[in-house]
Amino acid sequence: SMWDGSTYLLYGPLSSGGDLPTIASLICVGQSNSDYAGWTVAITNDLNEDGYGELIVTARQDNTGGSESGSLYLINGLGY
Repeated sequence: SMWDGSTYLLYGPLSSGGDLPTIASLICVGQSNSDYAGWTVAITNDLNEDGYGELIVTARQDNTGGSESGSLYLINGLGY
């Protein structure tokens, strides 16, 4: 549904045009209806000491840990 949520990560430089799902380097999609995945997206310090900051994506109403408990996804920096 429209409330599943999605986050699209694009590495630049980007040229004009193109369909977002086609040009995205990474797509994070909610696991189920009403997860609100991508509600908050942030870049954090280099947590695993590989030289690159990490990306945090939340799904504020994900039910994996209990009813609307939410989830946080940590995506390691890829060095782009």
